[in-house]
Amino acid sequence: MASPPPTVEVATIAPARPTRVWAVALALLGLGAAMLVAAWVGGNPLGRTPDEPAHVVKALAVGHGELVGSPATLTGTYSDAQRSWSGHQTRTFNVPKDVAPSPAFPCPVFNPTVSAGCQRSFPLPSGSRVTTYVGTYEPYSYAPAGFLMRLGHTRWSAWMLGRIGFALVSLGLLALAVVALWNDVVPPLALWGLFLAVTPTVVWLSGSVNPSAAEITAAICFTSGLLAITRPSPRRRGSWAALIAGGLVLATTRALGPYFVAAIGLLVLVARGRRVLEAVRREPRLSVAAAGVVAAGVALNFWWEKRYQPGLHVTPSALSHWKWERLPSIGREMVGVFGWLEWHMPNPVFYLWGALFLVLLAAALWRGRWTERLAIVAGVVLTIVVTLSLHSILPVQTGYDVYGRYVLPLAVAVPLLASDVVVRRGRGRARRPLLVIATASAVVVLAIQAFAWFVNARRFAEGTSGPRWFVPHAQWIPSGGWIVWITVAMLGVAILATAATMLGVVTFRRTPAA
Repeated sequence: MASPPPTVEVATIAPARPTRVWAVALALLGLGAAMLVAAWVGGNPLGRTPDEPAHVVKALAVGHGELVGSPATLTGTYSDAQRSWSGHQTRTFNVPKDVAPSPAFPCPVFNPTVSAGCQRSFPLPSGSRVTTYVGTYEPYSYAPAGFLMRLGHTRWSAWMLGRIGFALVSLGLLALAVVALWNDVVPPLALWGLFLAVTPTVVWLSGSVNPSAAEITAAICFTSGLLAITRPSPRRRGSWAALIAGGLVLATTRALGPYFVAAIGLLVLVARGRRVLEAVRREPRLSVAAAGVVAAGVALNFWWEKRYQPGLHVTPSALSHWKWERLPSIGREMVGVFGWLEWHMPNPVFYLWGALFLVLLAAALWRGRWTERLAIVAGVVLTIVVTLSLHSILPVQTGYDVYGRYVLPLAVAVPLLASDVVVRRGRGRARRPLLVIATASAVVVLAIQAFAWFVNARRFAEGTSGPRWFVPHAQWIPSGGWIVWITVAMLGVAILATAATMLGVVTFRRTPAA
């Protein structure tokens, strides 16, 4: 009797990763993001982001090597608290006369029914000595834009180069964040939180001369790097680059930067626990280098604050004036309130963004461990506490309110933490539904980005009371014309949506049903 043939054990081979598809999707993400930010750079009138004229003067001065300036007298109508605070920060700088703008506001910035057509001669000329009320701000984040502004030969060209400088910094930090967060197996889940963290406010600020753009995108980059180096899967060198670059920029840009570095680090420590120490043991040299660079940034910030900036008096009594009713408006500012915060998108858009955010948080809380849940809840609570505390202190001691962009560097850590939990815990039968939700969320977010840009353009072209299709009736037209910038913005969003859909479809097809 013939013996049966030998049994051959066949190994299960996982399908190869679609490297070429991922490369195309990443290229599309980069191209689309650059086009959308460029549309904000070119399609938003000069001076129509908070304090932009003052920041332009500061950037010009830093670009020409003048970091401190000389004390100046504050003129205008101010309260006693405002006069004390802004008077300390007001400085005069020497900048080339050909590019020096007057620090005056554009024509009525607080009336959204008035178009930007009244500022055709803006920015107004100035002498070689220009005064700005942000003169004592940390100079570090202004340097890239300031050096680029040296290439400008007119007030308009220097201003636009300053916007491009901040846009390049923001895009570079976001690119590092994508590199750090990237996951070859489930990229839609890995980028789910990033799409929600980069709100229209973040993109809008990235297309302006405003250090808040660098601060917020640095926080995204720093958080992404921290999460990447502490995950169990193989790490890329880009993760350490994100950690170092994001941490340095976040620590040096604004007064709260060092505290945001500490808060984000604490949240990641709570979520990851011993994996933080494992990352240090695994890469001791990189860990020491990263800690040294970020610590140096913190030291630079503290030194500058102590030497040049007025200080806040933080006491229990100063923190006792919480006003919960201010939270909804600050939340809207984090998502999409534009101009000099005089107008915003319709409320249903904010409700939709909030719903998308809550879906991500629910998925993370459902799938996460108790330490991860604690970190996410702590991130939400800490953001609220910091917001209310700042609102308790700033109006009394400075005469100015707290705004959403002040707290966004901390708030962006929450969706990034949540999506990281979903990536590592969203396995088995739950993965396919999560992929569908994450991809749909990204597409909806991008539709809101397109809507935000368009309604901002309409507001400045003819005011908020004009017809919805404003192009034939525009009272203000950007350089190049509205059709050009509408095409750039919408094509950029379409490219981003194509990349997000491509990632979702390919990943869904490669994911087993059970």
